[in-house]
Amino acid sequence: MNNYLVAVFLAALVPITGCVSLAPEDSGCAGATVRRINIVYQRHSKITVAPPSRYASPGDAIEYRVKGPEARLFNSTGTSGPGSFAWLDASGPGNSRGNSYFVCVPKNANTGDYEYLVEIDGVGTLDPVVHVE
Repeated sequence: MNNYLVAVFLAALVPITGCVSLAPEDSGCAGATVRRINIVYQRHSKITVAPPSRYASPGDAIEYRVKGPEARLFNSTGTSGPGSFAWLDASGPGNSRGNSYFVCVPKNANTGDYEYLVEIDGVGTLDPVVHVE
C-alpha cells in the first residue's frame, strides 16, 4: 500500500516540475537554459513573434525558432539596450521544418530591455524585446 501512495505522489509532482531545455553543444552556449522565441511567417507580410517580450537571465541561451511555408532568409539584429546588444544578432534560412538559431545572453549582461529587429526577407520586420533580469 505504501508503494502505491508513493507512486501516486510522485506522479502528481511530474506536471509541477516541468522540463528545462539546455542548449546543445554546437550552439555556442552549451548547457545554458534555453529561452525559446518562436518566429512564424506567412505570405502577405505577416510575421508573429511569441512571446513578443521574452524574459531571460545572464548566461541563458535564446533559441530563435524560425518557421514559414517557404524558405526565406531570417535576420535578427540587436538595436538597443542598457549594454552591448550585438549578442542578439543571428541570421540564416527559415523553412517549413523550423530552423533554430541560438544566441547567448552574456553572463555580464546589464539588467533591462534589449530591443532587436526580426526581418524575414520579402515578408516584413517586427521589433520584439528581450528583458534581462
